[in-house]
Amino acid sequence: MSEIIKVALPDRITGDALAAFQNALLMMDDYRKDLAEAEDWESLCYGLTNLIEFKQNLIALVETIQADIYQLMPDKKQVVEGLGTFEKRRSNSKKWESERLLNDIVSHHLNNGTGEITPSTIFNLVEDLKKAMPITPSLGWRTGALKEMQIDIDDYCQITWGRPTISVIK
Repeated sequence: MSEIIKVALPDRITGDALAAFQNALLMMDDYRKDLAEAEDWESLCYGLTNLIEFKQNLIALVETIQADIYQLMPDKKQVVEGLGTFEKRRSNSKKWESERLLNDIVSHHLNNGTGEITPSTIFNLVEDLKKAMPITPSLGWRTGALKEMQIDIDDYCQITWGRPTISVIK
């Protein structure tokens, strides 16, 4: 189990609020230890319930701060002296129209204007499909390979962006 560690809080950034919060955490941990030693599991249940609600509010605050940093930080990666490297990240999910995309790739290779289908046409089709098809655990089409084939992925998938996050690399 992890232990609460007192963190050095620079005055220029934190003011009294974060220092008070840090001290409150340490006091709550002492109280938790007392309750555990007294085997007062019911009081621990009340404390846990209150802390879970507090944790949800804290997570919301952290996500809001990350969104602020994401919007304000000028570059994808920035070094903050004494803290480390901060990096913008954002996940996404794609909903593909796979059958239409597959049909268009096959049509592009087979409808070459001559009506002739050669072994090299089939070989090139298979190679392009292997490069672009979701034959990986993610089951998502490989967007880089599709772009190399001059295929606009926006025509075949709907992208839903996740919330912006900031990673701290020390």
